[in-house]
Amino acid sequence: MTPSRTCRAANDTGDCHRRNDPEEKSRRPVTAHPQTPLPCRSENLGEWNAAPMKDEVVMRIPVRQIIAAIGAAAARWNDRRFEVRQRTREAVAARTGYSLATVEYAFDRIFEILTANRIAAVIVDELGSLEVLDDFTQRAGRPRAYALPLGRLCIIASRTTIGVALVPAAFAIAAKCYVVVKDREDELTGAFFDTLCEELPELRDAVRARPWRSDADAGDLADFDCVVAFGENATLQRIAERLTPRTRFIPFGTKASAGYITREALSDDAAAAELARRAALDIVLYEGEGCLSLHSLL
Repeated sequence: MTPSRTCRAANDTGDCHRRNDPEEKSRRPVTAHPQTPLPCRSENLGEWNAAPMKDEVVMRIPVRQIIAAIGAAAARWNDRRFEVRQRTREAVAARTGYSLATVEYAFDRIFEILTANRIAAVIVDELGSLEVLDDFTQRAGRPRAYALPLGRLCIIASRTTIGVALVPAAFAIAAKCYVVVKDREDELTGAFFDTLCEELPELRDAVRARPWRSDADAGDLADFDCVVAFGENATLQRIAERLTPRTRFIPFGTKASAGYITREALSDDAAAAELARRAALDIVLYEGEGCLSLHSLL
């Protein structure tokens, strides 16, 4: 049935449909692309796209269970003693050339925010309810609705970033999309997905991380319902040219950041010293290559 209303789901990962249908409670949603089991790490993106998918596997998992699994996996990664994190830290440092301390700082910032409560709060703020991702739900001040997953989602991380794909992937998984991430040589995303699937094995059919072969894989992107990409503007333009009109493209291009300090903030010596420390951190962190790295301070 054609939806009468569409709204964007959390982090652009789902579509929210409201139907005036008295039988809606008896109808189960059907994912657009059933899938057969494949490992969380795959060498062939086309193989994953072409595989027939199990109908409704992810749709049947309660969103609270998915979010709890993401939070539990992130909590394990937020422990600097976690063996897999330690191994991956070394690989990320080798790939980027950043110091181990920089990589540890990046890991801390990523995994400390991926808690079940924070993910749930964002979804509730966007959609009005968590349960709207499970079934038709009455929401306070909003019409009764059911947020259906967008389908297949591919996330492409930029070369210089650390774990930039993990947060959008977490929300896409919570929205019950099938997610594949272009992983870098350090296999950070793949390692996190392995931990996630230990927490909730039912997700193993729905998440994938694989190395990126640039032009060799670009042709397969047209098979996705949505592509989220981080990178230089020229790279994003080449990706966009490979997509068909049916594929939603969400690009995050080159950014430059500026900061300012008010006169009042400098009136106290201790506060001024703390501002100086934070500014220095923002300037040198990631060697100025981060989208929030300070390029100007006023």
